Amino acid sequence: MVNGITLGYARVLFDLGIKNQNLEIYAKNSSNLLDILNSDPELSKILINTSISKEERKVFVQDIFAEFLDINFIRFIWTIIDFDRARLFETIIKTFLKLCNQYYDIGYVKVTSAFALSDKEKQALEAAIKIRFNKDKVVLSSEIDPSIIGGIKIESDSIAIDDTIKNRIQLIKKDLLGNNKLMEE
Repeated sequence: MVNGITLGYARVLFDLGIKNQNLEIYAKNSSNLLDILNSDPELSKILINTSISKEERKVFVQDIFAEFLDINFIRFIWTIIDFDRARLFETIIKTFLKLCNQYYDIGYVKVTSAFALSDKEKQALEAAIKIRFNKDKVVLSSEIDPSIIGGIKIESDSIAIDDTIKNRIQLIKKDLLGNNKLMEE
């Protein structure tokens, strides 16, 4: 959930990236950092563990991430730790990435299909989504879910389109059940 605090911190990092002309680097660092934290939940636990002193957590961040994070980015993480906002870190970074996507006019779209999409189908879908969402760039992630039987489901932050056979069957079932209730009355 994005609140004023989360948005405020995300905005600070965004503004810092613009000021230092490192926004693209900060966005890549943020994506990598989320991947690392998601792949190793123990790192997140260390960041939010208040039984570990703030200084120890800051040294931990420096030791672990200094190789691939800009010093200003590390200082940003330190600030989050200093102000006891580490439990919001993942949400702050996700909010920051959304600000970057808006700035660069990038649309992230998740497509779910019953079968793997070919490269040609993905390209055609990207082109159609660019036009539909009026975006300069679309990043498509695809997921396979055989339970949808056929068709596709498209999801983004702003819209969801479910054109799957599974959804159509559910709508027909709902319609039939609704009509039966009307007939009983």
